[in-house]
Amino acid sequence: MDKLPGCTIEMQDGIIVSVSTVASLSETVTHSSDTTEIDLHGRIVTPGLVDMHSHIGIRETPQLWATEDVTESSSPATPWGRAVDAIKASDQAFPVVASGGVTTSLILTGAKNSISGEGAVLKMKRGESVSDLLVNLTEQFQNVPGGPVSRLGESYVYRKAYDNARRVKQSQDMWCEMATTKAGRVRLATEYPRSLEWQTLVDVLRGDVRVNIHGYETEDILAMFDHSDEFGFNITALHHGLHADSVADEVKRRNIAVVGFTDSWGDKWENYNVSLYFPKRIADHGIPLAFTRDHPALHGQFLIYEAQIAHHFGVDDELALSSVMSVPAHLIGLDNRIGFGLTIATRQHGLAEMALEPSTTDGSSPGDNFHNPPETRFGLTLGGIHLQSAYHAGVTRIVTPPLTTGFFHGISARFRAGATSVLDGAISEPNVALHFTIGHDAKDVIAHMIALKRETGAHIVIMGGAEAHLLATELSEVDIPVIVAPFWGCEPLFWDSRHCLPGPPLTDSLGPQVLIEAGVTVGIGSWDNMNNHIQSSIWEASWLAGPANRSLALDLVTTNVEKALKLSEARDVVVYEGNPFEFGACVALSLEEGIIRSFFPNADATE
Repeated sequence: MDKLPGCTIEMQDGIIVSVSTVASLSETVTHSSDTTEIDLHGRIVTPGLVDMHSHIGIRETPQLWATEDVTESSSPATPWGRAVDAIKASDQAFPVVASGGVTTSLILTGAKNSISGEGAVLKMKRGESVSDLLVNLTEQFQNVPGGPVSRLGESYVYRKAYDNARRVKQSQDMWCEMATTKAGRVRLATEYPRSLEWQTLVDVLRGDVRVNIHGYETEDILAMFDHSDEFGFNITALHHGLHADSVADEVKRRNIAVVGFTDSWGDKWENYNVSLYFPKRIADHGIPLAFTRDHPALHGQFLIYEAQIAHHFGVDDELALSSVMSVPAHLIGLDNRIGFGLTIATRQHGLAEMALEPSTTDGSSPGDNFHNPPETRFGLTLGGIHLQSAYHAGVTRIVTPPLTTGFFHGISARFRAGATSVLDGAISEPNVALHFTIGHDAKDVIAHMIALKRETGAHIVIMGGAEAHLLATELSEVDIPVIVAPFWGCEPLFWDSRHCLPGPPLTDSLGPQVLIEAGVTVGIGSWDNMNNHIQSSIWEASWLAGPANRSLALDLVTTNVEKALKLSEARDVVVYEGNPFEFGACVALSLEEGIIRSFFPNADATE
């Protein structure tokens, strides 16, 4: 993790609003009567830690039988049990755990039931009631060994519970199907089927609930895999799971995370023979790894200690930190508030504010000066509403070539979309690439570029690529990236794009999807003359990648663009309210190069 020494951090109402390298707060902030200045004396500031396996609030400290509300022991299967109904906001452990840097915890029910109930996500802060602590009610449940006297009986409990839930789901689906037609509605004689006992498991079968499994040994893990296959639900994480490294390939194949300890083992047979290198083995398999303290089994205050021990035994520092920050945040469904800053290649951002008003542009070169090519960095004009709109949509870096009326553009630059002037550290890479206009859509021109790459080995990037799908295999073989613009299907408006794919239902796939399937590096660009389409880039990425592949969507508007243009990695972070890949989300905060640059109260750049 990069360090930024000598910082001043300003917070208002619990929100970080600025970070600067100015040594004194008095130089950057106008003091008021309620301003408090705290000297941290060189200490390190990090994001809050996330513990996704805790019993704080439902196993109150000091521990008494009278306040024990973790496990509802009346039945081996209690999916209807809710942690939120038993959380005690007065638990003395809240400020203690918070003092260790833990800001968010997933509170799980049970450790003995086969199916124990729903959990809740809490903030580690003082509150008078549970509603003061809840982030949101994230329905989760944890399956644990216990209840029946053998694993044979336990398997029956699982299968019986899910069979009951499946029957409720089927009756609900049948009711809804009848309700979709007028004739069906006439025949409906009962209200919508409901089950207080089994509805949580119904929601699991519908994919609306994240499933967390509690268990140690491989037979328990594999049994749960069998149950998930039989009834068709996914598993989010294996909690404890200290023998998961023995079945790591299967865990990896199913895209399941492991939530465990670094050196808490040996007190019972299930965790007797555990290696101190267990976390490294899990990480080396590419399995998402999160650490927990299982408060109050271990002191929840020292969650960061788990990351430190893991690092000592071979987990690299970045993975160790992510195991108590970003990974658990993702697993409990809070990662939609944080994303990477987008990098988009465009035609004229920063050089033309209104394409049809020549006085608002930087002017165009004839495209014939190869000895002294024009450079974008010398013509940038920043602060216009097109750049602001892009910035408010999460685009932090833009790559733009010089304007031209001819074949040769010149040398592009990558710059910060939110910069106010070139003196504001705007230009992050002044010499990105030479840009040419070479009929970038037509398959035959693209074929010539493939031949040129084979002959010279030159680094070539196709911008546009409406007909690139026709040569997808060849592009992949010679490693020529394609930055598609526009990304969505197309209409054959021009001769050079007459073979483009309009997408379903007329064709099976969009052109960029064909490229991706062939192994071509694909990025998304914005190539419209009006400059206003760039703010839609992240939605386009989601559309292209599909709802189940957010990682690819992110690559399309960050990593792949940077890789295609041989740019250094931009370590920008954008904090969103809502899921950035879905409509309705908005940017709340932008951090670039470790500095908070902007705080957006409104997504509209004109207000």
